[in-house]
Amino acid sequence: MDEQQIATIVAKVRGLGSFQRGSHDTPEDGVCINEAFAYAAGLPHSESPSCLPADVGRFNIGLNDSAKDDAQRWRELSPRCEAMLRASHDPVVAHRRGLMALDWLLRVCAPTWLRLVPSLVCHADTLAAMPAVTDASAAEFAGPARAARVAAWYAASDALNPTATKLRASALELLDRMLAVRNN
Repeated sequence: MDEQQIATIVAKVRGLGSFQRGSHDTPEDGVCINEAFAYAAGLPHSESPSCLPADVGRFNIGLNDSAKDDAQRWRELSPRCEAMLRASHDPVVAHRRGLMALDWLLRVCAPTWLRLVPSLVCHADTLAAMPAVTDASAAEFAGPARAARVAAWYAASDALNPTATKLRASALELLDRMLAVRNN
């Protein structure tokens, strides 16, 4: 893609003024960030436009859809439009970006959530202290990540169990009432 094409696409995307959550059937229904790129580049309507590397596009969807509103979505993503278009499509570069995303997930994101439960802080600290993920180091995370996952599962189960038990009893009562309905 040449400089003029990039400038034209960026101008068209910025001219839209907002990105919406989710996928849309047509641009008239609204556009997420990736659909905006497809529209601006004259490509078929898609959440996976060919003008973006696939890994960047997938990451965009998560950021687009997790924003609290259109204003946040626009404020955070629109300044990055040109860099997104310039991102390399090279598989080696995409692999490196994938390792960066995995590293963030394991050493930043997961520990942040785990720290919300006091009994899981030790697992959060273990993951956060691991060395950066590289091709060779990814296997080092297997044990600590598995331990954190299992501990989180049990902590969540314990926390949710009273509510789940109450709802199950209510559902069984409903089933009994439903089964008692007869045709007059």
